[in-house]
Amino acid sequence: MNHRKEQGRIEVWFLGEVDDESKYPNISIQARMPTSGGFGRDFGARFFLDSPRAVPEAARLLLNVSHAASLEHS
Repeated sequence: MNHRKEQGRIEVWFLGEVDDESKYPNISIQARMPTSGGFGRDFGARFFLDSPRAVPEAARLLLNVSHAASLEHS
């Protein structure tokens, strides 16, 4: 997770892949640029949290996608 002092947003990188982006219509999921390290391979997507209204949907995405993927990696 990353934050910027100049912008009212939080950048969230997450583990796993979203198979149906329509489940999260208020979150713009973006692919990560390829890297050679494990973090870049596993954390392949991100989104920006720009509004407190999007927090419940972001939490659902992280629980359903990233947490589930973390269980597979353990």
